[in-house]
Formats: sequence, C-alpha cells, structure tokens
Amino acid sequence: MKTCYYLEELHKEILLEEEDIQAVPESGRADEACDAIAAKDYIVRQFQADSFESLRQAVCRICDSPRIRSRHEALMYIVWMAALDIKERRVLRHTEAEVKITRDDGFVWLIVPREKVRGLWETGTFTLYRLYADDSEAEIENKEQLEETLERGYSVGIEVGFVATMGYAARMHR
Repeated sequence: MKTCYYLEELHKEILLEEEDIQAVPESGRADEACDAIAAKDYIVRQFQADSFESLRQAVCRICDSPRIRSRHEALMYIVWMAALDIKERRVLRHTEAEVKITRDDGFVWLIVPREKVRGLWETGTFTLYRLYADDSEAEIENKEQLEETLERGYSVGIEVGFVATMGYAARMHR
C-alpha cells in the first residue's frame, strides 16, 4: 500500500510505500533507513524533475541548518520528514475524529478512517470524496475510483459543511 503525502515545500504530492514508512524510526538515528529508501527507484523517479537546488531549498525550509551536499541527502531528509509526519497523523487519527478544513473557503470534511471506507461505500449512506492536498476534491463515483483512491493513499472524506454556517447554527440552537 502506498500513502500519498503533500510536500508543501515543493508543491507536489509524493508517494511512500508502507514498508518504507514503517522502516523510519520515530526516535533515534534514521540515517540508515532513510539512505536505503532515498535510493529506491520509485523515490528517485518522483523527484527526477526537481533540481538539486530546489530540493536543497525545500529541505532548508523543513529543517534547521541542514548540511545538504547531494541530491541523495536531500531525498533522505524528505523521506524522513514525510514518514514521520504520516505516522504522527495516524496516531492523531486514532485518538480523535479527524477533520480537514479547506483554507480558502473554510469547508469542513470528516475524514473516513481507511478501514471504514469500503463499508461506507457498500452501504451508500454517504457520498464519499477523494480529498487532494491542494484542498480540491472529487466525488468517488464507482468502485474503480474507490480502489484507485485507496491504492494511491488519498484521504476519503464526507461533507460536513462550512465553518461559518456551523457557527451560526450553533448560536441559533442556544
């Protein structure tokens, strides 16, 4: 399984294999694991269009004073940061309901846990949407789109509404 991660510093989505996410330790030195992951073909291909300078600058925005001497070292930092962030989000997801609020219009999405997506699809109770990191979305209209969404690691959401509308409704209820 792959997980899609939006790397804001490069304005692009990247994919990480589950085994690679799990290989990055949450504490201690991650150099050995990140070195092996950064050398993998699927990682190298995702960044082949990015110059060394753009990768170096992205890493400098992510980390304090890194010494980046090569493209490979930049990819090691990127893999490390992305894997840890994915793990952290998963922990948060298991402790409370996860929501996404779009930046431009304040629309709220309830994120459906991955293990519940197929069950909700089968019941047809809610319309499910593929949520992109750039705050856009696409309705999941058929089983093929559902499977592609899960395979590519996109979040799946259910519409909740606009923050402003919910605030107004809460005030009216009081």
